[in-house]
Amino acid sequence: MKKWIPVATFGALIAAFYFYQSNLTEPTHETLPETSASLTAPAPDARDKGTSSSSIENVPLEPMSDVEQAKAHFSAPTADAVTYVMEDGVAVVNEDIVVGVPRSAKMQGSVSFESLRLWEDGVVPFHIQGDLEGKERVIQAIAMFADTPIKFVPFSNQADALVFETGSGCKSYLGKVGGHQPIWISPACSSRDIAHEIMHALGFIHEQNRSDRDQFVSIVWENIQDAFKHNFELFPQSLMVLSGQSPFDFESIMLYQATAFGKNNNEPTILPKTEGKIIAPSAVLSAADTLRLERVYGSR
Repeated sequence: MKKWIPVATFGALIAAFYFYQSNLTEPTHETLPETSASLTAPAPDARDKGTSSSSIENVPLEPMSDVEQAKAHFSAPTADAVTYVMEDGVAVVNEDIVVGVPRSAKMQGSVSFESLRLWEDGVVPFHIQGDLEGKERVIQAIAMFADTPIKFVPFSNQADALVFETGSGCKSYLGKVGGHQPIWISPACSSRDIAHEIMHALGFIHEQNRSDRDQFVSIVWENIQDAFKHNFELFPQSLMVLSGQSPFDFESIMLYQATAFGKNNNEPTILPKTEGKIIAPSAVLSAADTLRLERVYGSR
């Protein structure tokens, strides 16, 4: 059963946002996070105060027994690499996960994810840049998290915040990177697309890139356009510490459509292996998406 945001809730969020928006200093592009470091270390930030940086090794795919471990910051080093391409001057993995600015001028290469950080206590300050068209799309996306432990608060000069701004495509960093962290939004991005990017900013990867993916779905490589095959690479086990908090979800907002990047729109690129399952990504957060947020960031 799909969840829909009540009109009253949506209206209240819009009213609250515009009240705060009119009284706040707008973050400038000069205060966005530094991304000129090597791609192999996109996330660590000097403002990470008083949090644990201990490594998590041999991460289980089953729910963590210690919820506090999931709520804390962590560093998950890995030598595994995935393919990036350049867009808007930044390196992008899977079309929408930003990993930084490479030192070389190559338009494509490989990148290792060395760390992943969470938002303390699930509190996420946010700001919508004044020149962004269709600001209500962001408010609608944020409203999808109303029944989760994520607490969005309007920007009031916090050191760390999500900044929704105009860009080509829909893109976000993976996890918290510190500073005024952009989520890029094009006019074509829907509220569902923006919620998907928020999930990336909270630390979650695509379902079809899970390290255990091949147990649940088959990737039909011959139906995928050659230029987009990198979107179906398996991500390292270390990044499963969040997404692995529930089994593979055929309805996740983080799952590609069944015909994504296909040579022919009528031919599938992802097929379920489990009998009775279909590839049916939700228009809102799925039940498993919400469960993962609760297991990582705590209860509401």
